[in-house]
Amino acid sequence: MSVLVVLMPMPTRAADSDVPGVGAAAPGRREAPWRWALSDDGRLLTSQGEDPPALWPRADTLVALVPPQALSWASLDLPKVPAGRMRAALSGALEEGLLEEPEHLHFALPPQAKPGRRCTVALLAKAPLTAALQAAQAAGRDIDRVAPLFEPGPAPRAHFQQAAHDGPAAAQLVWANEGGVAAVPLEGDGARELLQSALTQQDQDPQVGPALTWTCTPAAAARAEAWAGRPVPVVTEWQPGLEAAGSAWELRQFDLAPGHRGLRLGREAWRQFWSAPWRPLRLGLAAAVVVNVLGLHAWAWQQQQAVRAAQQAQVKLLQSTHPQIRVVLDAPLQMQRELDRLRQAAGQPGDADLEAALAAAAAAWPNGLAPPQALRYERGRLTLSTAGLGGPQVSSMNERLQPLGWSAEAAGGALTLTRRNLSAGRSAAP
Repeated sequence: MSVLVVLMPMPTRAADSDVPGVGAAAPGRREAPWRWALSDDGRLLTSQGEDPPALWPRADTLVALVPPQALSWASLDLPKVPAGRMRAALSGALEEGLLEEPEHLHFALPPQAKPGRRCTVALLAKAPLTAALQAAQAAGRDIDRVAPLFEPGPAPRAHFQQAAHDGPAAAQLVWANEGGVAAVPLEGDGARELLQSALTQQDQDPQVGPALTWTCTPAAAARAEAWAGRPVPVVTEWQPGLEAAGSAWELRQFDLAPGHRGLRLGREAWRQFWSAPWRPLRLGLAAAVVVNVLGLHAWAWQQQQAVRAAQQAQVKLLQSTHPQIRVVLDAPLQMQRELDRLRQAAGQPGDADLEAALAAAAAAWPNGLAPPQALRYERGRLTLSTAGLGGPQVSSMNERLQPLGWSAEAAGGALTLTRRNLSAGRSAAP
């Protein structure tokens, strides 16, 4: 399943809340370009570029990423209020620590956030986010999810990367822990203080919390090893973005929540079904379909063989009983015709002959009813002209005729007896 990740052109802004251990980005506001990266499998980079939304390549999933410089984080106990009042409750709970008016900010809760429990809330400027979403929508690009490029987590992470548009020698440290994420330049004291504090705590008690994870981009590898004093694993520039595309974060919440939620959930479920973790299930379903199709073909072949065997048995029976028949076209029909010829040669009436029809009429004729004035006979159908025959008499005749294989109906002064279950072969003229 292909994934297209796009770095949203969000301005750099100062932190809106005072989070211990998490600093603010460099001051100033700078618009970043629309950079993108495409992966055919969601793990390895296929291509990358820098284009307006209308020229982005197509992919199964489009994830927009917000850089760490545009985000601030605040840890708090989530208010126990209904979902419709959560936005206002967050504004009230964080109002004293904000540097901007709450109505100018956008709040986003982490996945699996529950009222009454401690969580880390994301804060970012609302106007640039809205403008970026509108620009993508105006270009006809439907963004499936908006996620942070780096997210808070229980395991601390130090990622060294080249700072965009700040010169070839500019490098920065992206620091993430359970309290939030910050991007700080390596030239200042903030990065050194963060690393020394984490390393000191880990050296004093290695059992306290998860170990620190080190990564760096190729451009910042030399600076990262000099700062860390050890080799640092190198990842591609877009590897953090591809990892973020697989997270559960969705920054579009509250008034920015995407519409048609049911349709989006269905599309997301379909995309997840075609993702790598679901591959064993897809293979199992495909194997089940193949087994059932093969089973149906085998059953149909067996039924065809059974039909052919029955037809061959009929042909053998016809040829053994009537060896004068050289060409067999319809064994049951030809057998019936031969039997009719033998019966006629012996002078015996058949089930559909006039004698059988008259015998059935005589057996079921109502008492006191005058004999018929005229009759007409077609094979398996006897019509008698009679008067004074009522509905109860016809019903009584049908009760008597049913065991004999005949039925009766009266209309317009005529009584018609019909032989039931008279096959086409038997009704054909011999």
